[in-house]
Amino acid sequence: AAAAKASMAPRVARPTLPALRTEEPPSDGKKFRVTLQRSLEEKDFGAEFFDDGETFEVTAINSKSGAIARHNLGAEARYQVQPGTFLLSINSISDDTAKMRTEWRNRREVVCDFAQPERFDVQINKNGPLGIDVVHTHRDLGASLALMTISEGPITRWNEAHPEAAVRRLDRLVAVNGLGGCPEELKEHLKSSSGTVTLTIAR
Repeated sequence: AAAAKASMAPRVARPTLPALRTEEPPSDGKKFRVTLQRSLEEKDFGAEFFDDGETFEVTAINSKSGAIARHNLGAEARYQVQPGTFLLSINSISDDTAKMRTEWRNRREVVCDFAQPERFDVQINKNGPLGIDVVHTHRDLGASLALMTISEGPITRWNEAHPEAAVRRLDRLVAVNGLGGCPEELKEHLKSSSGTVTLTIAR
C-alpha cells in the first residue's frame, strides 16, 4: 500500500514585539531613562501628552499593548510611565515640544527621559484672585493645571515666607483642599474655595 502523505500547512511567523530597555536614572531618583521601540504597524508609542511648550505631561496610556504599556509590564513602580509622569526629553531634545513631538511621531525608536512628579502642599489665605494664569488640556484627559504666570497675590506671599517650597512657573496644580480631578473640575474647586486653602503642587 502506498504510504499516505501528511499535509502540513505553511507556518506563519508571528511578528516579534520590540524589546524595551530601562536604564538607571540620568541624574536623580525621580528621573529615569527608557528606550522605546515600536513596530511598523504601531502608529505611536502608546501615550497622550499635555504640552506646556517646554515639557510633556502624560495624560493617558492609550494602548494596552503599545510600547509604553509593554515597558510598564516589566518595570518597577518607580520606573513606570503613568498619567502625571513628565517627559523631559526625547532623543536628547528638550525644552522644545514641537521638535520633541516630531521625534515621537516619526521615529521607530526613541530614548526618553521621564520624571515622576514630586508633590508638596501650599497653604494660602484666599480672599480674592490668586494671581495665576493656567493652561490645561482641552479635553477631560489630564489631572492638573499648569501654572504659566504667577503674579502678586497669595501664592507670591507664600513664596516669600517659604522660599524652600516656593511655587514656580510650570508647576502643576493637582488638588485643592485634597480634591483632584480633570482640569475643569480643578478650576471649579479653585473657584468655590475661600479662606484657608491647601493647594497640592506637582513638579
